[in-house]
Amino acid sequence: MYNLVNRNQIHRHTHTCFKRNAHLCRFAFPCKPSWETKIIEENSPQFLQNGGRFCEQKRAAHEKWVNNYCPKILEFWDCNMDIQPCGSNEALAHYVTKYVAKVEPEDFNDGIK
Repeated sequence: MYNLVNRNQIHRHTHTCFKRNAHLCRFAFPCKPSWETKIIEENSPQFLQNGGRFCEQKRAAHEKWVNNYCPKILEFWDCNMDIQPCGSNEALAHYVTKYVAKVEPEDFNDGIK
């Protein structure tokens, strides 16, 4: 599991982290340590600091660059993922719509013949 996490789940800043001249990573990395998993109120300052995520997951200080994952799925899929709870049907619909409408980078097909 250690090797899978290090290969797939460690966040490394790229240009996409700081789109639109942002000074903070738009994926909310590094994550802050937390002794427990807790729900964050949608209208609170913590909600924005947590990258718009309503759940702050339990995490040790040395895990601040580790993206959320499910061990079983990581073993099977062996790829990067961001597993997080979905708070409502509306939130799920918003996520799916945003993901389906996502524009791929122009160089995505450059290596495909």
